[in-house]
Amino acid sequence: MRTDAMSLAAFRFSEDHYWFHLRDSVWVVGLTDFAQTSLGTFVSISLPLPGAWFQRGDPIGEIESLKATSSLEAPLSCMVIEINLELEEGPSLINDDPYGDGWLLKVEPDRAEDVTRLLDYQEYLALVEQ
Repeated sequence: MRTDAMSLAAFRFSEDHYWFHLRDSVWVVGLTDFAQTSLGTFVSISLPLPGAWFQRGDPIGEIESLKATSSLEAPLSCMVIEINLELEEGPSLINDDPYGDGWLLKVEPDRAEDVTRLLDYQEYLALVEQ
């Protein structure tokens, strides 16, 4: 997937470095390039089962890199529709293609307005440049 500023303009971002993109009427969620670069090469990941429902901030899994193990938290209240099963075999796919094949989850937000409150690309850039 192309990840230049033009293609990322259609994405939304959370302050805790998740991205959201509407694809085929479902919100796809992943870790931003900034997050994957900061955490280093991923070696394992655990994600929730489809059908699980989470409140914003609930723990939804863990991701382990060569640097550290980090808790993944729900970036908004949502139900998990699908997880990226390819990450079980190769979590470094997140490092290789964070905005494409390295996606984490497909979700249905509890409230559509939660997504509209997320940052646009320019706002997210300003956040990470601080």
